Amino acid sequence: MRTFFCALAALAFLTGSSLAQVGPSASLPIGPGPSGGGGGGGGSGVSSFSTTCPPSGPSTGAVTFTNNLPWTAETGAFTVSCGVAYDATVTAPAIVTIPVTSGLVSYVQNDINSTAALVLTPASGVIDQNWTVEYLAPGQFAQLTANGTNVSTDIKEVPCSVGYVSGIYTTGCNAFGSAGSVVGANSVTCEAFKVSRPGGVFKALGGYVTTTDTTGTGFASFALYTNGPNFRPGSLIDFVAPLALPGTSNNPASGSLANTTDTLGPSLYWACISTPSSTVVFTGIALYASPMTGGATTLGTAVNASNTGATGFQCTAGNTGCGTAWSGSTFTWPANFTTTPPTWTQRGAGATPNLALQVN
Repeated sequence: MRTFFCALAALAFLTGSSLAQVGPSASLPIGPGPSGGGGGGGGSGVSSFSTTCPPSGPSTGAVTFTNNLPWTAETGAFTVSCGVAYDATVTAPAIVTIPVTSGLVSYVQNDINSTAALVLTPASGVIDQNWTVEYLAPGQFAQLTANGTNVSTDIKEVPCSVGYVSGIYTTGCNAFGSAGSVVGANSVTCEAFKVSRPGGVFKALGGYVTTTDTTGTGFASFALYTNGPNFRPGSLIDFVAPLALPGTSNNPASGSLANTTDTLGPSLYWACISTPSSTVVFTGIALYASPMTGGATTLGTAVNASNTGATGFQCTAGNTGCGTAWSGSTFTWPANFTTTPPTWTQRGAGATPNLALQVN
């Protein structure tokens, strides 16, 4: 009966209708007929049923379905209740507390008009087996379930492009920009870059410089890598040769790919940048927008959305596995990061440049 209830609740949620007074009067008999067979008019009808959330029972008497799921609007932090669908519109990161009550089912949507993330936080235990918290970016939707100890989600992503328009620059699917920070001299910094269906053909790669460097270290180079083991950059696909940073701040820095064009299918890649500069700043990736965010080892850190998770990984050129260091305006990208894996460090909010590919 629990499965049947959940299916009906889902139907009400999808259609927005109210399922009420189900029985012979609604031409939907439930229970055995007079001879103990299938449903039909008359007979003893339903002996027990429950519409509580989480399901419980048995219950007796007349059966009435009233569990439609209208949206409940929220504008800040809140605690979810079983069987309720929430639409939150927030302007600052808001904690969504999730009880771990066994059988809990709830739905949470971060409204597309939000300008900040929802921080999904189980009251105890972990979420999706590994994390202390997870994030919902504006436009994302999640079904939440609990088993008495932990919480699971079925996070639905913001709809991505279903086709790439010639000439435009596009960031990775769901990569939202934020204020950046210094990238770091001789660094190699990579972001997970998701190309959405049906894929595309790309000809250039770059980022947006908010604080430039016009000294002898004012250079940058960009590259594309496959997704390698353990969710780290794999093998080199293509690169942009070292180029001079713009002469003034708040200007783009991008260049043509060495292969002229690259055809990328819908998948996860890594977009990387390297620079010898110790001062250049690019527009960064917002923490909640990265596919790598989620969790911290302490609750105090986990609930602070500005300090939790990672937006990318970084190694130092010249160190083992990270390629050779810059020499003036010369830099060579490693053929892969897998033969001798470098020591990767996580990058926090805004610290990974938000890179973009140009469609051919």
